[in-house]
Amino acid sequence: MKITEKVLESIKTDTIFSYGFDFRNKNFATSHRYKGFSNNMMMFIARHSNGFKTPNWIGMNQARTLGISIIKGSIGTPVLIPIIKENIDGEDIMVGSRQSTVFNLDQTDYDIESVNSNFGTGDFSKIQEIIDNYICTEGICVNVSDHNSYNPEHDVVNIVHKSNFTRESAYYEAFVHELMHSTMKDTRLGRKFDYKDEQSRIEEEVVAELATAWLFSEYNIPIDNCSQYIKGYIGDNVKLLMDCVQKSELAVNYIRRTNGTI
Repeated sequence: MKITEKVLESIKTDTIFSYGFDFRNKNFATSHRYKGFSNNMMMFIARHSNGFKTPNWIGMNQARTLGISIIKGSIGTPVLIPIIKENIDGEDIMVGSRQSTVFNLDQTDYDIESVNSNFGTGDFSKIQEIIDNYICTEGICVNVSDHNSYNPEHDVVNIVHKSNFTRESAYYEAFVHELMHSTMKDTRLGRKFDYKDEQSRIEEEVVAELATAWLFSEYNIPIDNCSQYIKGYIGDNVKLLMDCVQKSELAVNYIRRTNGTI
């Protein structure tokens, strides 16, 4: 069964929603994060079903080069590796992908506790920096309010005061979520949105939540109840989820560009 087929099956059977979403998977040898929804979901399912304690992964040849031994009998996890070529303008573009196999660092003789300390630290200073840069660059107005929302007509984000949140993470999740909505604006990504249409509202909520999870993953911050939040909106609508995944990656990449991180 192909990787995408496995992911789709896990959505239909609720496996993904039972485990939750986590996009923090990282190649231990290169320090690069794995991109793409399918890759991250395959790894997340493997981590939960096998009890792996780390989001760090490594290829067979990479492990050999670093002198790391993979435990005998370990079963690898398939991932898609992009094939990059240079176009006539000298730009690197993705022309396809190839399947490869990686192993969780928990399947090796490496001391995973020495690397796990870097994950889930809850340091929101970088998130705050991204927020500040994006708001300044795009000229978005932010109002302290009694509710969290984004007004596309006036390009205004309303956010409850930080002191009213019981957790710092909840404040930043809400703030970034509303800023992800702001990428819908015509002068930005131009996502079609009709507040009067329920389907449009559902799709936009899922896009913003997924995009927030993508961004937080880059700074090793998990989001509580992300999968259940999304499940509540889409049910078992696989096509809707995959459409939202694509749009969410565009949204987070737009904000990353304003911060010079893409």
